[in-house]
Amino acid sequence: MKYFFSYLFFVLVLISCGPKFYDKNDYTFYDKNFTLNQNSLLRTDGFYVLGNSWSKRNNDSIKPEKYEVYKFYKTGQSNLILVDSLKASQDYLDLMKEQIKKYGKGKNEYTLSQGYYKLQGNKIVIQSVTTEIRQFNYLYGYLENDNLIIVSGTIDGRGKFKDKYFTDYYKRIYNFVPYEKAEELEPNW
Repeated sequence: MKYFFSYLFFVLVLISCGPKFYDKNDYTFYDKNFTLNQNSLLRTDGFYVLGNSWSKRNNDSIKPEKYEVYKFYKTGQSNLILVDSLKASQDYLDLMKEQIKKYGKGKNEYTLSQGYYKLQGNKIVIQSVTTEIRQFNYLYGYLENDNLIIVSGTIDGRGKFKDKYFTDYYKRIYNFVPYEKAEELEPNW
């Protein structure tokens, strides 16, 4: 009997140390009935590409070393890839299709983040997860003139629309690049 409890303890320790794979029900932002409002400022017919960053500390605009590309879906999901240089819209679409197909199957040269978003007026909160530390991350921002402007990122706040998370000590400005074929892309999560 004592071997049984020792074995059980050993198995529980191994399970708790293993990687946790998240599914849609783990995300608090997941809503199976989500439908993007037609009057929303968020666009799904293209990509949001990082143009530059700004910080209050140095009051200067900084061009990115790597370009972050977001794709949002009418059903509440968001997708992020990193690329070394600006590309044509078809290339963004192809890279996202490739990443969605390979998600969770080893490393690739492009980083992929999948998550969900919530909107309130022109404000947006994007929820994603860092699996290494099993922690949800929240990006807070707003939409303005076909731009996505992220003003803070934190593990705090649980994605609530509180003013303190929408302060503008820095800005990451993503310019919208329209591409109708982007609507063909469907998330697999």
